[in-house]
Amino acid sequence: MIDKIFGLWVLLIYSLVLFIGLLLLAWGLQPEASMKENPSIKRYPAKAGSAKGLVWMSDDFDEPLEEFKEYMK
Repeated sequence: MIDKIFGLWVLLIYSLVLFIGLLLLAWGLQPEASMKENPSIKRYPAKAGSAKGLVWMSDDFDEPLEEFKEYMK
């Protein structure tokens, strides 16, 4: 039952996106026009190392996972 409801929900959203795209084309607008950069927003170039300390990985990142040990034999 939940699978059917989820499937209908996905179909509804997909249909809505297609309908909006058709409306935009009918009005002479292109759907991807909203994805273009806004020239009024000033963008700064990224600097190497500007996210230092914000991202980390554990020391055992490359170690095999316990869950997959039986498959690695």
